[in-house]
Amino acid sequence: MIAQPTDPISASALASGDGGRIKLTALELTLITTLDARGNGSSGDGGEIEITTEEPVDITQSRLLANADKNNMGLGGKVTVDRVVPSNPVNVNFIIKVDGGDSIGDAAFAGFVKLNGIKCQQWQTGLNSWPKTWWDCVNPDNPTGSEATIADAANSLQAGLKSLLGTTLTPNNPSVQIYVMPTVNSYRSFFGAPTNNPQGDLFTYGISSSGSSPVGSMRGAATAAPRSLLCTISLARLTCFLPGT
Repeated sequence: MIAQPTDPISASALASGDGGRIKLTALELTLITTLDARGNGSSGDGGEIEITTEEPVDITQSRLLANADKNNMGLGGKVTVDRVVPSNPVNVNFIIKVDGGDSIGDAAFAGFVKLNGIKCQQWQTGLNSWPKTWWDCVNPDNPTGSEATIADAANSLQAGLKSLLGTTLTPNNPSVQIYVMPTVNSYRSFFGAPTNNPQGDLFTYGISSSGSSPVGSMRGAATAAPRSLLCTISLARLTCFLPGT
């Protein structure tokens, strides 16, 4: 099956309402188009996109949109791709949008993304500046206090650094997103990593327990490369490692 740029698939709401559901099932899929299941209006929730294939699909040339209207109160959407080409780095937070509206409550559903079996759900911090949200990939449906402390630690960073991390450099390079992952392999499965360079072109920017090595990374803090902040879970003291150190 081939989805071309001239053939966008839409189940989005028009003037007002919830986004619909798009489900693609195929043996093989070439995806170079936009799948649009956005909600619209004051309370239109984001929709759902689900892609199921026998062979891994390359999503790097597509857009998967299941978000609510940014300025309103709609809940987030859902995107699931069961098999993504593991060796292709994916700029997840540019290609995929599942955000809820800015006016939803802190505990409201803010969307999830599930790639290669790794589910990451977005949660609100209640803050008015970065970090406004974070992603739980360990207990995505019911975060524990251990994971939530990662966002608290990010909020405790120096103000100038927080401003840098929260800056959108280019349309395809959004502000740094905080992900809590159970393992580095989970991170690689979710974001993709070249087979000849499994670490990727990543700066070190991790939060880990005292005495351990940082397992996290941030992609290109001052470049147009995709950026993401990965953190370990720790019940002990949290330590921040600046890019390149």
